[in-house]
Amino acid sequence: MIILSIQKSLKYAKSIQCINSLQSDNDENSNGSLLYMIWESCHWKEPLLENRKYMQRFRCTDSTLESTLAKLEKIIFLGFYSIRKLIDAVKLSNTTVESSWPVKAYPNCDRIDLMNWHRIEEKYSFEKDVSLHKSLRWLCNQVIHSFVFVLDFDEKGKLFGIFVSSDRERNRYLYYVDRKTILTIFKLVGSDYPHDSKRIRDLNGDWITKQW
Repeated sequence: MIILSIQKSLKYAKSIQCINSLQSDNDENSNGSLLYMIWESCHWKEPLLENRKYMQRFRCTDSTLESTLAKLEKIIFLGFYSIRKLIDAVKLSNTTVESSWPVKAYPNCDRIDLMNWHRIEEKYSFEKDVSLHKSLRWLCNQVIHSFVFVLDFDEKGKLFGIFVSSDRERNRYLYYVDRKTILTIFKLVGSDYPHDSKRIRDLNGDWITKQW
């Protein structure tokens, strides 16, 4: 079974390589393999909409299992990973890619390491919060490279937001992304199917793609 699986994977990889090669030879607008990191974007977008519904329904109670919380964490983490992949594969409109989103930033007041990352109330100054707007790619990178990642629930157990900080940012700021922002991003990206595009070369000879 394992050998069969490997053979199928190699066959798929070769077919994609062949398509890329043909595209590169016959279409001067091709951007090589980068454009084919994701072939059919619906397989990456539809789960965002499905998981958005799960997040809306989710309630944390005293009987909630750790495995259930882990599932919610994975949904958020893999969701933002999928969004980053869609951005890199040029599968979203420029309006979505260039969008900015509200976050709160709390300055660090003591070094964060592997043993204390979860003690956010001691390591960040919550009384000195700053309101910022950050790009969609930046938000994805914070989650993907998160050193600090803490779920936040309201008194009814509803997901209220996430505290997050990447390995690079952890000793500078802790960021808070609220529930509304997360749900809106998942819906926006999950429903974004560009209907037209235009590509031009920049001064370095690289392709710039505009989609709408």
